[in-house]
Amino acid sequence: MTLEKNLTEERRKSLTILDESQDMRIQHSSLERNIAKSSNTLFLSAPYPGNQKFGGQPTGLLYALSILADRKESEYRSKESVKEALEVWCPSGTPEFEGSTLEKELTRYVREKKPKIVGVSTFSISYKNALHIRDLVKKLSPETIVVFGGAHEDNSISYYRKRGKIDADFVIGGDGAYLLDELYRIIEENPNSSADQIKEKVEKRRREFGKSNGAGLMLFNTRDGLKDVQSQMSIDSNKREPLKLDQLPLIPRYLLKDEDSLSRQFTIFGDKKTAQVMVGQGCPFGCGFCSEGIKRTWYDEDSPKSINPARNINHVERELQKLKKEGYQAIFFDDSTFFAKSKDYMAKLLSLLRKYNFEWGCQTTQNSVHQMESLLPEMRKSGLSYVYMGIEHYDGQMRDSFGKSIGGGNKFNGYSIEDTFKLLQDNGLRTGISLTFGHPDPASPDEETRESKTTASYSIDRTAELMDKFPNIAGVSLNLITYHPGTPNSERFERKGRNIEYTSHPNKRFPFTSFEEGIGPHPKGMTDGLASYIFDYAKQRIKEEKLWM
Repeated sequence: MTLEKNLTEERRKSLTILDESQDMRIQHSSLERNIAKSSNTLFLSAPYPGNQKFGGQPTGLLYALSILADRKESEYRSKESVKEALEVWCPSGTPEFEGSTLEKELTRYVREKKPKIVGVSTFSISYKNALHIRDLVKKLSPETIVVFGGAHEDNSISYYRKRGKIDADFVIGGDGAYLLDELYRIIEENPNSSADQIKEKVEKRRREFGKSNGAGLMLFNTRDGLKDVQSQMSIDSNKREPLKLDQLPLIPRYLLKDEDSLSRQFTIFGDKKTAQVMVGQGCPFGCGFCSEGIKRTWYDEDSPKSINPARNINHVERELQKLKKEGYQAIFFDDSTFFAKSKDYMAKLLSLLRKYNFEWGCQTTQNSVHQMESLLPEMRKSGLSYVYMGIEHYDGQMRDSFGKSIGGGNKFNGYSIEDTFKLLQDNGLRTGISLTFGHPDPASPDEETRESKTTASYSIDRTAELMDKFPNIAGVSLNLITYHPGTPNSERFERKGRNIEYTSHPNKRFPFTSFEEGIGPHPKGMTDGLASYIFDYAKQRIKEEKLWM
């Protein structure tokens, strides 16, 4: 009896412990839900203001959220709880915000969840939609903190300083991942504080922000004017070390609303679930129309390098392992110039890609294709099937005007365009081409483009001839040069005393709406008549299925 009594007592204690453990799990789960509910946060990409859509995942926004999401995963111990607290939307093109699906969904979200933060990733062309998002959020929930970041903000800091104010509660420029996380900490620690009170607390925590990694800053309006906090504040701004991608956690794709649908918009890979991945930042070239170039080239042996070193290969492997586990089948590398890496690095990367068996593609330059010629067969074996190149224009004078001299329009560093396409075709690689029209003339006081029906016809005819000769050319994208903040074109024009309304849509009409970013501000001389001619002539000369407009 004593033995049985002891056994019964032990079972009772065991059941009590199990009950207590279950209670703790229930309490922990309830706590997670309460935390998520009390700190609902929405981040979204401001949508393109047209029917076109930049398909795929918002890589930059996800990197900006990587530190915050990683911390929340540690706290909540549940990705589902993190996803409930941190939602990321990537809306489709929205020509008119009023009455749009986005307006309706955002209204419902704000009313139901009353988010403490709404973050918006902006581009110049989509900035008006960012303002619409801000206005709707503030109308429905005045104390919600609205944060702007993204490419437009990165290149508009000097403009905001001259202007003396910003258009959101906070603007984050440069490396923002740690700054955003620190701001989030303040807001979640003070859930009932107003926007002005949060700004006061940010000022008091200036030292904490100053210890953040990366080269970034955060602007905010106050009664005393525009103020900021900066990372690495104790170091001169021109000596601050920018973040490298392998200093950040893997990007939290699981936060994306409709992740699977977004991952299947890269139609070049059919319906395969496709991840956009980066292994390097910046570009070693300095094309006049682009803000990502460093305006000079560095070389490592015979290969150009991006502005920052490529990611540690072990860090890349961790991402490939994760993608494979999550069912991804293809990768498009988002690097501005993917082949701008050393051959040693590329060889190691190819080994990884072959090991994990992804189909993949990338964007690069004509010159870098030839510099990587010896590795192209191995690239093909590792899964490379598609290369996108910016030919931009075939007219020599036009190319000279934006920094891509090819000696009379036929050769670049000794290689003809036919040489390049033949090399890609011989290696079984499909190719996409970008053409750009309307480049400004630096010699003109008004930067009026030299583009004409003759120069445009020449580029379109050359492309049509090459497509007939090289069936591996999958398609061509036609673009009109648009002024963006931070590009050599724009900076040069501003030095001439000209003002550019980067966020304006002066050409929101046909035929401009048919071109990528065609509704924005263009150089003088890109008239309705010239744009219509380019559109019509391209449709005559290039097969419909290969004309990406």
